[in-house]
Amino acid sequence: MSRTSVVLLSGGLDSCVVAAQALAEGDVLHGVVVDYGQSHHTEVLAAVRIAQHMGFECRVVSISRTAFGGVGVAGAYSEGAGYVPARNTVLIALAVSVAEQVGASRVLIGCNADDFADYPDCRPAYLDSWAHVAPDVHVEAPLVHLTKANVIRLGRALSAPLDMTVSCYRGADCGVCNACVLRQRAFAEGEVDV
Repeated sequence: MSRTSVVLLSGGLDSCVVAAQALAEGDVLHGVVVDYGQSHHTEVLAAVRIAQHMGFECRVVSISRTAFGGVGVAGAYSEGAGYVPARNTVLIALAVSVAEQVGASRVLIGCNADDFADYPDCRPAYLDSWAHVAPDVHVEAPLVHLTKANVIRLGRALSAPLDMTVSCYRGADCGVCNACVLRQRAFAEGEVDV
């Protein structure tokens, strides 16, 4: 029997691989993309294209950029940083709400081991705390113990459309923001088995 899952889609590598893995496991998948006032719309468009390419339903939920302090979101991205305080808390809460609407038993998010140092809301203890908030919907991060290079290897094994993903905080593969640097390094490491 297949289970129904909601996946938070960012348009990036991790959420794309999480979606590919869930589909490979036979899940009925619903994508949730949150437009929260990013400084560019590229990642929202990429997330929608990925869902369409992979053949599952996806909804875009728009919230006011004031949910994250207004210009703070655009400012963080324009400076090349990526951490927006409490962002995952809001995104997961929206995904749990959608999960309850569609009868999904879990919400999937693409956190990985390379996120721990810079993003406290990607750490296992934080994600586990959702069991107290949403006991009927499990919040899971299937990649949480993988490095970004291993996420890329898994994505290739699953034939995930990695070429459709966007990781740049500036929206255009700038090559200098933290996300671009990490992506480039991970793809270089992902080319060889370590």
